[in-house]
Amino acid sequence: MSEESGTFGVLVRGYRARAGLTQAALATRAGVGVRTVRDLEHDRVTQPQHRVLTRLAAALDLSAAEQARLRSTTAGRPTRPDRSLRIDVLGPLRIRHGDRPVDVGPLKHQLLLGLLAVQPDQPVPISDIVDVLWDRPPRSCRGLIQTYLTRVRRLVGATYAGPATPVIVRDRHGYRLALPADRVDAGRFRALAERATRAHRRGQLDRAVELFSAGLACWRGPLLAGAGPALLRHPAATALSRHRLDCVLALADLAFSTSAAGRVTTPLAQVAEVEQLHEGLHARLMLALAGTGQQASALRLFGQLRERLADELGVLPGAELRAAHLRVLRQQVPGADGRPA
Repeated sequence: MSEESGTFGVLVRGYRARAGLTQAALATRAGVGVRTVRDLEHDRVTQPQHRVLTRLAAALDLSAAEQARLRSTTAGRPTRPDRSLRIDVLGPLRIRHGDRPVDVGPLKHQLLLGLLAVQPDQPVPISDIVDVLWDRPPRSCRGLIQTYLTRVRRLVGATYAGPATPVIVRDRHGYRLALPADRVDAGRFRALAERATRAHRRGQLDRAVELFSAGLACWRGPLLAGAGPALLRHPAATALSRHRLDCVLALADLAFSTSAAGRVTTPLAQVAEVEQLHEGLHARLMLALAGTGQQASALRLFGQLRERLADELGVLPGAELRAAHLRVLRQQVPGADGRPA
């Protein structure tokens, strides 16, 4: 039976063979049991869980088309309503149970949950929670944290996997959001960025462009838009924003080398709204705009940034930005139609 017409199990076996993995190796990489992999490959599971499908797709490094083909084999099977918990921080904080949005609640609840969600499944010290919630913590701050945690636990519902599995757990290092990475958009972004980096190292440039683009598409706006400055200054939050910046810079360089400048204009512009003084980012955005026929917009962008640098930092554009400006003027840009830079 061909891969195109195969069952779910046939497709999984084919993808596993392509990756050169044994059932045990795939199970380890996906974080599931060997018996689960065996049952899936023999079509003994009526409706594979969304979480398992996501982990298999990541472990097998499947493309978007391959994931869609795999999921299509389960279409028409009986399913239960999706009540899974999802928490999103790559933009305004958002909670959903399946398709149902959940009111996040007061600001203190938002800050507490946002701090836990930018580092899912990682312990957060109580001292960090105190610093994010208060400029001048009251003497009763630890008791108040317990109260907020109780309310946040109630807010996010019972659990993601059953009443015996709490969403927020306490350990000796602090508190931890006990959700799989695919239930938090920050976790999905990191996973896609890691896969993109691996593809880049293997020389799979088009695949890396696709994965970086998918990861950056997880962002709906600035990290935790509307949250307090104390949360955005936390090392986990600044590292996540920096990771986004690194990814969009890598994507731009890859896209230019593969004549795909048109794919990076939007993500570059979105990050440029946050990183308004980053010269390397704006240099790439200028080249992407010019490469898609928007030379006037690229030149206008250069003028605006030159003014901001002068007004806010008292400096002139650096060498990288000046070089990009000169390339735009000379029309020596990475074209979307394959023109050499």
